[in-house]
Amino acid sequence: MDISRISFKIFMDQGEDVPTDTWFEVFNTWIPAPEDDVLVDVADYTHVKNGPQTILVGHRANYALDTTGGRFGFLYARKRDLNSSLSGNLEAVIGAGLKAADRLASDASLQGKVNFNGESLQISLNDRLGAANDADGFAALKAELDPVLAKLFGGTDYEVSQDSDPKRPLTVDIKASSGFSPAQLLENLSG
Repeated sequence: MDISRISFKIFMDQGEDVPTDTWFEVFNTWIPAPEDDVLVDVADYTHVKNGPQTILVGHRANYALDTTGGRFGFLYARKRDLNSSLSGNLEAVIGAGLKAADRLASDASLQGKVNFNGESLQISLNDRLGAANDADGFAALKAELDPVLAKLFGGTDYEVSQDSDPKRPLTVDIKASSGFSPAQLLENLSG
């Protein structure tokens, strides 16, 4: 699979009640001080149910608080500049998403207001032609994803299940047997 549009979502146990204005303020502080992207604007989509709510638009990726499927979390959606193998691209996207989640978790204005459980993750391959949402697509994705997840969870047991909704791109839900902070997951991934 040659996929260059990959989304990573880390679910949150706490943070859904943080006012939209606060998310706007936090994301706006990222625009003049990006880590590895050109960041453009923050948009409010809270009027849309079950989707991205507050979005920071970047050149390479979008960053969003997301309620797709009725589950609140932080979404990192990479749009371009992925040039490795699928396994390498998955690792890069997960790493970048965790780095951004860790940045949110350590923001002073969000202290005590957000919590990433780190045991529930989601990956979507946003290319319906290159990655069909079927049994073959799932098997191919899982073969590339398993080595990354083994590293990410440091040997902790995990399960990967396919979202078989034919209206969605190839999407997998990942559930680890224990929780991790974004910083812990980043450390595992880099180790």
